Amino acid sequence: MRGILAGNTGEATLWTAWLSLLAFAAVGAVIGGLAEWVVRDSVSSRIMLELQENKSSAASQ
Repeated sequence: MRGILAGNTGEATLWTAWLSLLAFAAVGAVIGGLAEWVVRDSVSSRIMLELQENKSSAASQ
């Protein structure tokens, strides 16, 4: 809409929209990858802690 109001050609408007789409996709991929890494690390740490607790409680019995 901004490109049309500014008097840009349809091709220039589509090019700007395409570049914006790629930029937001890249940012989303980075944020999603970081979120996945954080969740996996948290779950892995929690599982390891529970396994260690189970080992120590089994050894004390």
